Amino acid sequence: MAGGRTYHIVWNIDPLESVDYIKFFLIRERDYRDIGGTAEYYDPRVQMEKKVSLWNRSYGALALPKNWTVFMKEFIEVELDKKQGLFDQLFPEQYRYFGWNPYDANRKEIFPESAVNGSRYINGDIDLEIISILSEIDLENP
Repeated sequence: MAGGRTYHIVWNIDPLESVDYIKFFLIRERDYRDIGGTAEYYDPRVQMEKKVSLWNRSYGALALPKNWTVFMKEFIEVELDKKQGLFDQLFPEQYRYFGWNPYDANRKEIFPESAVNGSRYINGDIDLEIISILSEIDLENP
């Protein structure tokens, strides 16, 4: 994205957890907004997926796929152009989030007990967002 920013997903799973692969997601929830009767906005759901094998390694880093960074850039630009409340203008990412699902070798969704769920941390040029484990019920599948 512009300004020299790079985005990566980083993981470190305890090898004893038996996670075979992870599916990472970028999701924007479906939303409808009426802005004081002057404008209406409908945002369809967006769900992008990237599968990563943990074969022979339980840690790693993944640069966000190009289509994810293009979507994020355009999403932020569109949200900032809408005439919304101050909170929406300051935090357009509230409508977009990342998540992940871990699976075992039998393609069964599992919950790694040692996995950490958290929130967000910003320090200078580093903006670290801890992504939450999702469940298959949180996803839309064709």
